[in-house]
Amino acid sequence: EPSSLSTGVDYERIEIKIPRGSRQETVTYESASCRFRIEVAKVQDGWVNLRFVPEIHHGAQALRTVPTEQGWSYNERKNVDPIYSQQFTLMLHKGEIALMTATNDTPGSLGYAYFIGDGNDDRMQRVVVIRLEEVRTARPRLSREG
Repeated sequence: EPSSLSTGVDYERIEIKIPRGSRQETVTYESASCRFRIEVAKVQDGWVNLRFVPEIHHGAQALRTVPTEQGWSYNERKNVDPIYSQQFTLMLHKGEIALMTATNDTPGSLGYAYFIGDGNDDRMQRVVVIRLEEVRTARPRLSREG
């Protein structure tokens, strides 16, 4: 089952340039947060593949239908806009560390929305640190510090 990781900013309203093929589309979101959906797959002893799908969770909390392995279920959640064109995978070995942050400091870019902020203090930049402690078949544990 996928896990979800927030990069820490909730926006009342934000405009983001979303890459769609060879062009960019500017999308306005109300009551939004930037999250990654993370799917973990064991490759072999000590190795895992992590698949990151950027998602914008937006709008009001509401009862929505979601697909499950058993059929359809209802969850209380916001609308979710996955940005498949920006998904990526990362292979890690036990004990390895990966860092994730933005290289584009342009307001309105996806990286800016995820890691730099809403423009109130663009001197601060967030970093996600990923360390693979052990490889199990259970659900990954995501912790948030700071």
